[in-house]
Amino acid sequence: MAFDPEHRLVLGVVIGKRSGKHVLELLKGVAVQLDGRTPRLTTTDQFGPYRTTISLIWIQPPRPPGGRPEKKPPRKRRKQKTLNYATVDKRRENGRVVEVNGKVVFGTARSVAKALEQSSCSSAINTSFVE
Repeated sequence: MAFDPEHRLVLGVVIGKRSGKHVLELLKGVAVQLDGRTPRLTTTDQFGPYRTTISLIWIQPPRPPGGRPEKKPPRKRRKQKTLNYATVDKRRENGRVVEVNGKVVFGTARSVAKALEQSSCSSAINTSFVE
């Protein structure tokens, strides 16, 4: 599930086993909902496909059908803000969470801190709105 906690808005839901294919399906839908805008801050756990898919959706330019480069230059895309993406790492001992750390993946510690300052619902990197 992709959720915007500030507006209490569900941006997308995909039913099924957690997989890279489903993450891609979910985030493509989120990109459509955001109409090309970059989210101010995205947070997830450390499930591997999130990083790759977020990079494909918001960092790398889209490839045309068939995967071949376009011969003419693409239309200019609207300038996007910095992509701020952070993960939550939970360290467990004996099945219990003993430590929770946030890690900036895309963006900078400063840009993530600024995004958190602008948030009306959170002051720390977390996934508590989804779990």
